[in-house]
Amino acid sequence: MSDISLVKVPQAFIYMMDAGHGWLLVSEKEAESVGFTADSFSKYSYRSKNGVFALEHDCDAPKFIGAWNAIHGQADIIEKHYEEAIVRKWPRIK
Repeated sequence: MSDISLVKVPQAFIYMMDAGHGWLLVSEKEAESVGFTADSFSKYSYRSKNGVFALEHDCDAPKFIGAWNAIHGQADIIEKHYEEAIVRKWPRIK
């Protein structure tokens, strides 16, 4: 039997953008894993009915990514471009 080394696969987050803005999509559980709640973010971020945060790109997304990388290691970001991002129809986080 051979030794198997476990390799940690980086977490990937979706960065959703349209012509006007961008948001990083993270679950409430992922936010909590770095010590954040909905109250940790600005009024410019959104929240889905099923607990997904859309963190606005200027302030909230970098704040989350910095904390994530410090605690869990480097995250991958996958960019997705849309004509109109669905998060614009979600309620504000605050």
